[in-house]
Amino acid sequence: MPKVEYTATKGLFQTSGNGIELTQGTAAVTLNMKVYEEEKAFAAATETVLTANQIPAGALVLGGKLEVLTANTNAVNITDVGTSDEDNDDDKYSGTISLAANAVGSVALSPSALIPNAAAGTVAITHGSAAADGKFRVTLYYLSLS
Repeated sequence: MPKVEYTATKGLFQTSGNGIELTQGTAAVTLNMKVYEEEKAFAAATETVLTANQIPAGALVLGGKLEVLTANTNAVNITDVGTSDEDNDDDKYSGTISLAANAVGSVALSPSALIPNAAAGTVAITHGSAAADGKFRVTLYYLSLS
């Protein structure tokens, strides 16, 4: 999917990449609307799975979706989506949720507060003691300035 851009001189146009960038004014500050998406496998006997990539510093997460793509053998629930390093807020992006890990399904993610990340942060997904099977995907929609 192409990146959609807007500037006062060119108007609305497409370039290669992804997301939406709006640039306005002489300061040329750009508002970026981005999608963070990562698929992960459940880890055996681990109750927190960390993503490989980070949400950037200053990003404001607006919401998202958590999906169980392949069911886990154990009947446990995914209870939180948040951060483990930036501010250690385990439900920052989800509030408290309950998504069964042993069935394919999904839940919308709604942040408990719209507070920008002070620093780049790894996404942490908290669940009960899972088996080493099954897979899930976390998708977060966020705004950032550049």
